[in-house]
Amino acid sequence: MRRFVGIAALFSISATSAVARSPAPNQRAVFEPVVRAVAQSLQVDPDMAAAIVSQESAWRPTIVSPKGATGLMQLMPSLAAHYQMHNINDPVENIIVGLYHFKYLMGRYKNYELALAAYNAGEPAVDRYGGIPPYRETMNYVQHIMSRAVGSTPPTATQNEMGSNSLPAEHVPAVTPYNADTALDLSSINGSDTHIAGL
Repeated sequence: MRRFVGIAALFSISATSAVARSPAPNQRAVFEPVVRAVAQSLQVDPDMAAAIVSQESAWRPTIVSPKGATGLMQLMPSLAAHYQMHNINDPVENIIVGLYHFKYLMGRYKNYELALAAYNAGEPAVDRYGGIPPYRETMNYVQHIMSRAVGSTPPTATQNEMGSNSLPAEHVPAVTPYNADTALDLSSINGSDTHIAGL
């Protein structure tokens, strides 16, 4: 079982109290280093990770969508329950779980566009259409993130098919099963030997 416990206690950000006082400010300066460190630890492209957060929440850690998606990575309560999150509102835990889930999707689809589409519209929609679902929101979502992350052009009809536009093997992160004995090293963020259990 995937369990993310006590992340906030193990990793502190000096601006956390300022985040709590503001309803939904843009906190890119505070959280982008965390996003990039988590992405690197999970072998997810840091530029892609930052582009996802920009698109999902515009770096506002307390934002909640009308559908109930929460935080920087806009996690749905059902996904939080699946990963047994301790606190969906904790920005660092939200980042870790969101990027862990994206890593899982990359391992499954081995394709940025399909992984992004599944993050936005869900795996069943990508599987049903055999590619990026023909939803305006999802198509725009994929296009915007790809242009921010890698300066790519919008996916074409041929790129929408599964198996096309795949990544070279060295760019596809391996998805390891959750193991409580593994840890995510974020010492580069706060200069200590902090490890976050759960990944």
